[in-house]
Amino acid sequence: MAVGFMFSHPCGFTQVMSSYHWARYFENGQDANDWIGPPNNNGVIKEVTINPDTTCGHDWVCEHRWRQIRALSSTLQTGLPGGTYCDIISGDKVDGNCTGIKIYVSSDGNAYFSISNTAEDPFIAIHAESKL
Repeated sequence: MAVGFMFSHPCGFTQVMSSYHWARYFENGQDANDWIGPPNNNGVIKEVTINPDTTCGHDWVCEHRWRQIRALSSTLQTGLPGGTYCDIISGDKVDGNCTGIKIYVSSDGNAYFSISNTAEDPFIAIHAESKL
Protein backbone atom coordinates (compact mmCIF):
# COMPACT_ATOMS: atom_id res chain seq x y z
CA MET A 1 0.00 0.00 0.00
CA ALA A 2 2.86 2.35 0.77
CA VAL A 3 4.32 1.89 -2.71
CA GLY A 4 0.97 2.70 -4.34
CA PHE A 5 0.54 5.74 -2.09
CA MET A 6 4.05 7.01 -2.84
CA PHE A 7 3.42 6.69 -6.57
CA SER A 8 0.18 8.67 -6.34
CA HIS A 9 1.39 11.35 -3.94
CA PRO A 10 2.53 14.53 -5.72
CA CYS A 11 5.88 14.79 -3.96
CA GLY A 12 9.36 13.71 -4.94
CA PHE A 13 10.56 11.19 -7.49
CA THR A 14 9.23 7.61 -7.43
CA GLN A 15 10.84 4.54 -8.92
CA VAL A 16 10.45 0.75 -8.71
CA MET A 17 13.74 -1.04 -8.88
CA SER A 18 14.69 -4.66 -9.12
CA SER A 19 17.58 -5.63 -6.98
CA TYR A 20 19.52 -8.66 -5.89
CA HIS A 21 20.25 -10.53 -2.70
CA TRP A 22 23.66 -11.33 -1.28
CA ALA A 23 24.73 -13.21 1.80
CA ARG A 24 25.44 -10.69 4.54
CA TYR A 25 28.37 -11.41 6.82
CA PHE A 26 29.05 -9.02 9.66
CA GLU A 27 32.44 -8.54 11.26
CA ASN A 28 32.85 -5.84 13.90
CA GLY A 29 29.47 -4.34 12.95
CA GLN A 30 30.39 -4.04 9.25
CA ASP A 31 29.05 -6.21 6.40
CA ALA A 32 32.18 -7.84 5.00
CA ASN A 33 30.22 -8.67 1.83
CA ASP A 34 29.11 -5.11 1.06
CA TRP A 35 31.30 -5.11 -2.04
CA ILE A 36 29.35 -7.89 -3.78
CA GLY A 37 27.66 -6.85 -7.04
CA PRO A 38 24.79 -8.41 -9.01
CA PRO A 39 24.53 -12.21 -9.22
CA ASN A 40 27.17 -13.41 -11.68
CA ASN A 41 29.25 -16.32 -12.88
CA ASN A 42 32.87 -15.29 -13.35
CA GLY A 43 31.89 -11.69 -14.05
CA VAL A 44 28.95 -12.49 -16.36
CA ILE A 45 25.68 -11.29 -14.83
CA LYS A 46 23.22 -14.14 -14.30
CA GLU A 47 19.98 -14.21 -16.25
CA VAL A 48 16.84 -13.20 -14.37
CA THR A 49 14.77 -16.38 -14.21
CA ILE A 50 11.15 -16.59 -13.12
CA ASN A 51 10.23 -19.31 -10.62
CA PRO A 52 6.86 -21.16 -10.72
CA ASP A 53 5.60 -18.95 -7.85
CA THR A 54 6.45 -15.85 -9.98
CA THR A 55 9.41 -14.85 -7.80
CA CYS A 56 12.78 -14.34 -9.43
CA GLY A 57 15.65 -16.82 -9.32
CA HIS A 58 19.45 -16.55 -9.28
CA ASP A 59 19.31 -14.26 -6.21
CA TRP A 60 17.44 -11.50 -8.06
CA VAL A 61 14.70 -9.87 -5.95
CA CYS A 62 12.50 -8.32 -8.71
CA GLU A 63 10.29 -5.93 -6.77
CA HIS A 64 8.53 -5.08 -10.04
CA ARG A 65 7.05 -8.62 -10.01
CA TRP A 66 5.63 -8.40 -6.46
CA ARG A 67 1.90 -9.05 -6.48
CA GLN A 68 1.26 -5.66 -4.89
CA ILE A 69 3.04 -3.93 -7.75
CA ARG A 70 2.62 -6.00 -10.93
CA ALA A 71 -1.17 -5.88 -11.75
CA LEU A 72 -4.78 -5.80 -10.50
CA SER A 73 -8.25 -6.68 -11.76
CA SER A 74 -10.77 -6.31 -8.97
CA THR A 75 -13.69 -4.40 -7.50
CA LEU A 76 -12.53 -2.42 -4.50
CA GLN A 77 -14.18 -0.26 -1.85
CA THR A 78 -12.86 3.26 -2.35
CA GLY A 79 -14.56 5.10 0.49
CA LEU A 80 -15.44 7.80 -2.05
CA PRO A 81 -18.92 9.04 -2.98
CA GLY A 82 -20.42 7.74 -6.21
CA GLY A 83 -19.40 9.44 -9.41
CA THR A 84 -16.76 9.54 -12.09
CA TYR A 85 -13.16 10.16 -11.09
CA CYS A 86 -10.04 11.00 -13.06
CA ASP A 87 -7.07 8.69 -12.61
CA ILE A 88 -4.31 11.15 -11.74
CA ILE A 89 -1.58 8.74 -12.82
CA SER A 90 -2.65 8.39 -16.48
CA GLY A 91 -3.98 11.90 -16.94
CA ASP A 92 -5.12 15.18 -15.47
CA LYS A 93 -8.42 16.74 -14.53
CA VAL A 94 -8.78 19.66 -16.95
CA ASP A 95 -11.89 21.87 -17.12
CA GLY A 96 -14.08 19.15 -15.60
CA ASN A 97 -12.81 16.46 -17.97
CA CYS A 98 -10.13 13.79 -17.65
CA THR A 99 -7.24 13.39 -20.07
CA GLY A 100 -6.59 9.85 -18.78
CA ILE A 101 -8.53 6.85 -17.49
CA LYS A 102 -11.91 7.48 -15.88
CA ILE A 103 -12.96 5.39 -12.88
CA TYR A 104 -16.66 4.96 -12.15
CA VAL A 105 -17.46 4.71 -8.44
CA SER A 106 -20.92 3.32 -7.63
CA SER A 107 -23.20 4.79 -4.99
CA ASP A 108 -21.92 2.24 -2.45
CA GLY A 109 -18.32 3.41 -2.99
CA ASN A 110 -17.15 0.39 -4.98
CA ALA A 111 -15.18 0.75 -8.21
CA TYR A 112 -13.74 -1.75 -10.66
CA PHE A 113 -10.01 -1.36 -11.23
CA SER A 114 -8.15 -3.07 -14.05
CA ILE A 115 -4.42 -2.51 -14.18
CA SER A 116 -2.27 -4.36 -16.66
CA ASN A 117 1.35 -5.09 -15.85
CA THR A 118 2.10 -4.11 -19.46
CA ALA A 119 0.47 -0.69 -19.15
CA GLU A 120 2.64 2.37 -19.61
CA ASP A 121 1.61 3.44 -16.09
CA PRO A 122 0.57 0.30 -14.18
CA PHE A 123 -1.08 2.26 -11.35
CA ILE A 124 -4.37 4.02 -10.79
CA ALA A 125 -4.92 6.74 -8.23
CA ILE A 126 -8.15 8.61 -7.51
CA HIS A 127 -9.07 10.92 -4.66
CA ALA A 128 -11.90 13.23 -3.65
CA GLU A 129 -10.51 16.18 -5.63
CA SER A 130 -10.25 14.10 -8.83
CA LYS A 131 -14.04 13.73 -9.07
CA LEU A 132 -15.36 15.03 -12.38
